[in-house]
Amino acid sequence: MRSNVRRLFSLLLAVALVLGLGLTSVAAIESSLLTLQVTSQHVIRGDEVCVAVNTEADGVVADGKLTFAYDSKSLKFVGAEAGEAWPAGTELSLKVNSGKKDAVVAAFAGAKAAKAGTVLTLKFEALQECRTQVVLQGGYISGAKDAKLQSTATLLVECPASRFTDVDRNEYYHEGIDFVVSRGYMIGMGGAKFQPDTEMSRAMLVTVLYRIAGEPSVKGTAPFRDVEKNSWYTNAVIWAYQNNVTNGVRSLLRRKMSPASRWSRSLRAMPSLPVSTPRQRAI
Repeated sequence: MRSNVRRLFSLLLAVALVLGLGLTSVAAIESSLLTLQVTSQHVIRGDEVCVAVNTEADGVVADGKLTFAYDSKSLKFVGAEAGEAWPAGTELSLKVNSGKKDAVVAAFAGAKAAKAGTVLTLKFEALQECRTQVVLQGGYISGAKDAKLQSTATLLVECPASRFTDVDRNEYYHEGIDFVVSRGYMIGMGGAKFQPDTEMSRAMLVTVLYRIAGEPSVKGTAPFRDVEKNSWYTNAVIWAYQNNVTNGVRSLLRRKMSPASRWSRSLRAMPSLPVSTPRQRAI
């Protein structure tokens, strides 16, 4: 009797072991050899989006051809580059074809197989606010004929003003804030606040004009007693004075913190602002 029980127990153990190995094999087949990972799932319109093509297999991926799909209305393909998974000094050929709408084909061949890590990085520009995806549709990896090559990276593209907790997207100022923030003309007041209803001081406005001009290097000083040295607005004031944008306010010289509504008294040379770059022409 005991012998029969032992045999039955051994048989059940063997069956469980076989089933376990079978399930492990199925899981290995079902998981993709390559997976996509976006560097940030929340990006701002106009930002660069990096999508990493990763592998957990060490010494398997050496050469192949991969097809990626994306929505060209929400993303613009910029380029591709090799990842850090390739051993140091490895000669790698990488060719990318982005001529087909909504698709990128990347063909690569390395003298040595890649280690576990990022094999390729795809770069896109975020074009509009939406939830969008980059999809690895398939292709082949030499030496891994039956490997599954399917993966999806999802990201949310938001407007530039979304980083501020006090900006109402339904208000009239939303588009204007998107414009100045996306170009780096204004960066907010800290603490995720833009303070859209706060009066803009003369120091703030001259700093914005300085950024529009491309923040050129400055030398010397400005002849205003109320302008502190090494302050956040100092270079902007020097630039504005030397380029005849402002001459200050008579009685209290510059009144750096007075409301921007008084700027019309001292802005004399707006048309002469430099316009040599796309960023400068945008105003």
